[in-house]
Amino acid sequence: CPTRALTMTNEFELANTTRESLIYTKEELLAGLQEGMVDSPHAIYPGMDEQDYYRGVVTEAAPGTVRQTAVSKGEGDKPDEDPIESTRAADATRHDKGVDA
Repeated sequence: CPTRALTMTNEFELANTTRESLIYTKEELLAGLQEGMVDSPHAIYPGMDEQDYYRGVVTEAAPGTVRQTAVSKGEGDKPDEDPIESTRAADATRHDKGVDA
């Protein structure tokens, strides 16, 4: 096996029988919003632009921005529950059962 055949590069090619089939429209490239998704773009912090986000200048959300809960991470299920106390309770239960963490 030639060594050059194993070298990976950033170059790649698309192949098809017609050029038209390789041209993608905006609608084909963008995924639509599904239920529960938030439309973008979100509000930009006053006095900033999108480049400031990349530079790390923006450190907080714009005033009036509503924080959404990450349901997939378990947020919002029990809003009154203290996460530190929940962890301590779970650790105590494991310790009582003789399970090591």
